[in-house]
Formats: sequence, C-alpha cells, structure tokens
Amino acid sequence: MVDSIYNVRPGDVISSDLINSIMDKISELNSRVVELERGVDESNVRIISFSPPNQIEVGGILSVSGKNFSIPVSLNTVKVSGIQVLEFFSTSTSNKIEFRMPAIPGLPDGGDDLVIEISNANGFDRRLYRVVPAVPVAGNPPEILDVVNDDGSGQPLLWGGFIKINGNNFAENPDENDIKFLFNQNSLTSPQLDSSGSGTNQIRLALPEFDMPVMQSVTVEISLKVGAHPDERRSVVIFRPPS
Repeated sequence: MVDSIYNVRPGDVISSDLINSIMDKISELNSRVVELERGVDESNVRIISFSPPNQIEVGGILSVSGKNFSIPVSLNTVKVSGIQVLEFFSTSTSNKIEFRMPAIPGLPDGGDDLVIEISNANGFDRRLYRVVPAVPVAGNPPEILDVVNDDGSGQPLLWGGFIKINGNNFAENPDENDIKFLFNQNSLTSPQLDSSGSGTNQIRLALPEFDMPVMQSVTVEISLKVGAHPDERRSVVIFRPPS
C-alpha cells in the first residue's frame, strides 16, 4: 500500500515534522535495501517495526516487533546508540521486546535518529529510530513500591479478588489513574476501582478475571499512568485457586 503523496507548493511552510517524517522514511527504505542486498535469512534476528512508530522520548516505553528474539529476553543484547539496555518488561516475547528508553548522553534538544540493535545467538539486526529528550512534566512521576492482596499478604495475587497497589504520587482523584493489566499481548482494565479506599499512596481495585487455568500461576505486567508522566510498570504473579 503506497502512502499518499502531496506536492509542496511555493509559499507553503515546511515544518520540522515533515522533514523528520521524510528522514524516517528514507531510513526505512535504506534498511529495506540493505536487507535485499544481503538476502533474507528467515532464521536471523529481524526488526520489523516500532511502537510508537515514529519516535519516543527518553523514559518512554518502546516496543520492538520482529522475529527470532530469544526467550528468556535476557538472552538478547539490545543497544541504543551503543548503550546497552539492562532491563526488559515481562511482556516481551520471541517476536516483541519491550523496554524503557534509557538516557542518551549528548542527545540534541530536537532529538536524533539513533541506531537500535538487537543481537542473540540467531544473529543481529539494527534500525534507525528517532529518540527525543524527555518532556518536562509538573510534579513527580508515579512510583509503584509493591502490590499485595487485599488482606496485605504478598504475592501470588489471588485471581478474582481485590488487590492494593502501594506507592507514591498516584492521582488525587483515583479515577484519573490509568491502570492496565498486560497479559498475553492483551490489555485489560479492572472491573472495579474502590475510590473510597484509594489515595495518592494506595489504589484498591479488583483484579480482572484473566483467562487462565485453575491451580496455575501467570506473570502479568501492571501499567500505571498518571497525567503526562511515563508509564510506571510492575510485574506481578497471579494464582487461580479452585472455584
């Protein structure tokens, strides 16, 4: 599918966004040419796309989709402009790696197209991707310290019950906390938030009823976003007891 092409007319204002978009497209086409020249090895590591697709700010969560990534994710070496990423999210799979964009020394105010490289025993691939400085946001970002069952007991969290997310800098209005449960590439929300039992240091809410076998445990990623701050994430283990 070919993108629509529009001609620039005399007197039109050429924005930096337009130029950046053109540069991103040139980088993408260059990567495709490199692939064609070296031949496509189906067993090799391959980066296919990014989410967000065009750019990300330092501190944001980047999802890299591709092929032949190693599991566990720690067996992959991921570098951004030569800086190695040391922590990955549990939502990573053999075709998706998720991590928080690290600080990049010397990053210009307007951002830059940086080389993102992924390598493992299957080979390596690299692509250019635009990274911009973090946008200053008023106030402190949310911080998850721990997640416990409603009675205060630790993990595993019990399927079908209430949980408490403890931490700092949650929204003063509990309904303004954007909370998602990431599981098997799905994003679920809580069926019930206890506004009266929640505050800036604790959120009480019901666990979604994940589709999982009885008497088994799964790892789920909790994503918490407050305002314009980057997502805060925490991996938790959920156990489904007998009915």
